[in-house]
Amino acid sequence: MNESAAHRHQPEAPGPGTRAGPAEDDAAQPGELQRYRALVEYAPDAIVILDVDAGHFETVNAAAEALFGMSRAELLRVGPVEVSPPVQPDGRPSPAAAVAYLDRALAGERPRFEWEHRRADGMDVPCEVTLLRLPSADRRLVRGSILDITDRRAAEAALAEQAARRAAEQAARRSAEDSVARLQATVAGLNAIVWERHPATLRLTFVNERAEELLGYPASRWRTEDGLWESILHPDDRVEALARVRAAIDSDAVDFTLTYRVRAADGRWVWLQHLGHVARDDDGVAHTLHAVLFDVTDAKRREHSAALLAAAGQALAAPGAMVERLAAVAAHVVAQWTDRALVWLRGDDDRYRIVAAAPADDAADVIGVPLLRIPEELAPRVEAGQPFAIDELTEQLRRDATDIAPERLPTVWAGGARLVVPLISGGERVGLLTLAAVDPAHRYDDEDVALGGELGRHIAAMVAAERVSAQQQQLHRLTAALAAAGTAAEAAAALTASLHEALAASVVAVCTLGDDGQLHTVDVHGHSPGWEARFAAIRLSAPVPLAEAARTRQPVWLPDRATLLDRHPHVAPFLQPETQATASLPLLVGPRLIGALAVVFDRPRRFEAAERTFLLTVAGQVAAALERAALADVRREMADTLQRSLLPDRLPDHARLTVTARYLPAVVGTAAGGDWYDVRTVDGDCVTLVVGDVVGHGATAAAVMGRLSSALSALLLAGHRPAQALELLDRLAGQIDGAGLATVACLLLDPATGRLTYSLAGHPPPLLVTPGGPVTYLDGGHGPALGVPRVGQRTEAAITLPAEASLLLFTDGLVERRDAPLDVGLERLSAAVAAGRTASLTALVDGVLADMLDGVADDDVAVLAARLLPDPADLGLPHLGELRWARSGKDDRKIEAGATVIDDGRPAAGRAAADAGHVGPT
Repeated sequence: MNESAAHRHQPEAPGPGTRAGPAEDDAAQPGELQRYRALVEYAPDAIVILDVDAGHFETVNAAAEALFGMSRAELLRVGPVEVSPPVQPDGRPSPAAAVAYLDRALAGERPRFEWEHRRADGMDVPCEVTLLRLPSADRRLVRGSILDITDRRAAEAALAEQAARRAAEQAARRSAEDSVARLQATVAGLNAIVWERHPATLRLTFVNERAEELLGYPASRWRTEDGLWESILHPDDRVEALARVRAAIDSDAVDFTLTYRVRAADGRWVWLQHLGHVARDDDGVAHTLHAVLFDVTDAKRREHSAALLAAAGQALAAPGAMVERLAAVAAHVVAQWTDRALVWLRGDDDRYRIVAAAPADDAADVIGVPLLRIPEELAPRVEAGQPFAIDELTEQLRRDATDIAPERLPTVWAGGARLVVPLISGGERVGLLTLAAVDPAHRYDDEDVALGGELGRHIAAMVAAERVSAQQQQLHRLTAALAAAGTAAEAAAALTASLHEALAASVVAVCTLGDDGQLHTVDVHGHSPGWEARFAAIRLSAPVPLAEAARTRQPVWLPDRATLLDRHPHVAPFLQPETQATASLPLLVGPRLIGALAVVFDRPRRFEAAERTFLLTVAGQVAAALERAALADVRREMADTLQRSLLPDRLPDHARLTVTARYLPAVVGTAAGGDWYDVRTVDGDCVTLVVGDVVGHGATAAAVMGRLSSALSALLLAGHRPAQALELLDRLAGQIDGAGLATVACLLLDPATGRLTYSLAGHPPPLLVTPGGPVTYLDGGHGPALGVPRVGQRTEAAITLPAEASLLLFTDGLVERRDAPLDVGLERLSAAVAAGRTASLTALVDGVLADMLDGVADDDVAVLAARLLPDPADLGLPHLGELRWARSGKDDRKIEAGATVIDDGRPAAGRAAADAGHVGPT
């Protein structure tokens, strides 16, 4: 937008500026008249002189022709109303509004106002108009300076057109004095520096007062000090500016334009747009250099500010780590604005750390500098949240900011002006942006402060968004961990570990409310010697923060050690030396208290709104997770009780047989499932071996399994053979929901003779291992699963086992895999058994489970292994059969009978060989 109109300062002085010769010389008046007419004619602004009484323009310049799209002759026949729309944007009719403004000008005012003109092509042009009454003996004349405020380039084009149509000699000498007066007033009203120079020496021959008003250098210096203009040019612009001017003079150019910076007397850098015109004689030789210079500092700063904000916005939105994006912003600030830039992030202890710096040489010196604090002198201004400038970073300020001696600080900490921008988002101060200039005389002005504030808002928004995103990710990970927790202890451990890392806490503890009305510590993460001994159980009336939070159902925020001890002095004896801040939160599900959460920090903590919201959200999720886990614990205990009641609590004690069994449920966190095994003594000395599998998992499958297992045991104890027992069980299965497709392997073994009779209802065949012989699957007695229609009666098969033969009965969970055929699983099992055949029965089963499952069961697994033993009487040994039950801490069950150790395949001795199991929590 043009800012070069003659509309700012228009003094009433009769002369337009300072000249080289005396203004009183009458002989010079024709020359002055020519000069002033040329200046007006070539002015980039539209200038008109209106004869108010005649109602039309008396004089217009070329810029007015360009602005209105009309010829000079056409314009001289109309007035301002004819080149305006009927109604102005403010709703007033154009004729009435024009009369009002002209009356003010005739009264001696100098009104400046916005006006909408209408071009000859019908396009409306918004303008800024300045009116000035001109001296005249017999007429009411008003000069109007009209600035097209929609397109600055129109002014440049107007100047070029004016130069091409330089006016000839003005009217007769008798009107010279009147014309000079009018032109003097017009030049005085221009908001621009106007000068003339000698083209060879560049020495000024004329300059107006605006030069002193804008740049601060007195008129005497402009007249007498050669090279003043050249000396105040910005070092980065000086060579190019002088070259452009000299090139325009030396070539055949008439008009030229350039933009550059000059140093004002007060140290400011001012942007000038230089519109130059080279006056040449008939031979084309330059004899005068005219120039009009406009202050375009505001426009340039707006342009640079917009470019910087756009570049910073792109850097902040780019992918990558937050500190990388902040470093990119700092680099843009230094490249386009100032000499040094630092970005600081505020810690929870109200100290700041530098995370980004520019230029790059400074970054290595300041990144990692120990945490800094806000000097007390600046604290109120920082807390106010508004950007501000300081003229000097004094040594005292540097001392107050850090414990490092000033002489040891990096050079970036040297004195000089600073612009400090608090980074505020949502009312929370997340950091600082600080800028510094190398030039000791540099000062940051209001425009700098405004730009810093806008840039700071962009940075703060990104930092806050990153922190929210990080908290959301932390909350997501915690939610996933809580969802995966199967027990209250697992949920508490997931919480304490997550918060310890996410908040850099020194200690995180979770307690649940017990049946005794006390808080019981479930998990503690971090260094806190003596916590579990001192706070294993906490009364709600105890004078400690955790009990207060649980008792009042309100969080307790204690930001520092002094506040903590003032509010809870009883904790002093057992408070760790490094403890500073604590947050204690009740764990609530609706109005019900589930427990309490304690988070301890080794530095003071502000607990601002965002962090409190995060912790309260976590507390709500943890409370719900703990309640779910507690209910799961109850259900698991009930399922475990059900499963224990359905599986044998002991196995028969037989001198000729050792038996080992395992059960592994597929459902994590519960021992209940649909697979089962059973061993019973029938008909005096015979033993039944049963393994079954009900479709499904959990308590429902376990209930069905219990009914089938009990029924089959009753049938076998009643004397039914395996096939007969399964035949009758098949009928019962048809009357039990969920029993369909259940599979069973039913074996009847006489240990004395080794005679084995068996029948299979859709179940995988047992595996037989004979001493020195192959490992084979029993291939007889097959029949469909329970509840499946069949033709004929169930069949059974019989085989005589040699001494020391072993049988392995199992459910399909041991061999089936989703990504492999069943035959592959059966081959793997055969190979695993063959590899461990010489081991004790217990070791054999454990080895097979390890090889087949690799610690994970996709389905319920039941394994029952039996081995025939030599008769102790044949070995001359007493009866040593023993039976023990053991339960491992990982949901497997072991049942072992007395065993005889075999060396090199030969009986050596009979002895008890039962492995003790681990019972209870780990």
